[in-house]
Amino acid sequence: MKYPKLFEPANIGSMTLKNRIVLSPLHANFTVCDKYTDRFVKYYEERAKGGAGLIITAHIKAEKDIDPYPKTFGYPIFDSAAEIKYFTDLTETVHKYGTKIAIELSPGTGRIADEPLPDKRVGSTFRKYHF
Repeated sequence: MKYPKLFEPANIGSMTLKNRIVLSPLHANFTVCDKYTDRFVKYYEERAKGGAGLIITAHIKAEKDIDPYPKTFGYPIFDSAAEIKYFTDLTETVHKYGTKIAIELSPGTGRIADEPLPDKRVGSTFRKYHF
């Protein structure tokens, strides 16, 4: 075998991965009205079945007021109990295969944002959060 370490367990802090195969985040456009669909869960379930040790989901916005863009891509927003339950279900699905999962959590979309909306200015809402 050319890369024997690839299939050995690895640790990230106190978490042990079953192997060193990591699915990096990518947006597969499985959203409808800023919510992921069942196809999203199936997509990651198949990657877990295929043997990935760690899956990092596509871009998830932490909330919608700091950066209201983009409207084009329809990224989900991790800001409610319903969304937390959805991602709990996703986590349980990939855990059935011994795969760990993380989300690419972001305050906004940065360089891929759409053109500003006339009534929204990036940063004007941001100031109220006092980071």
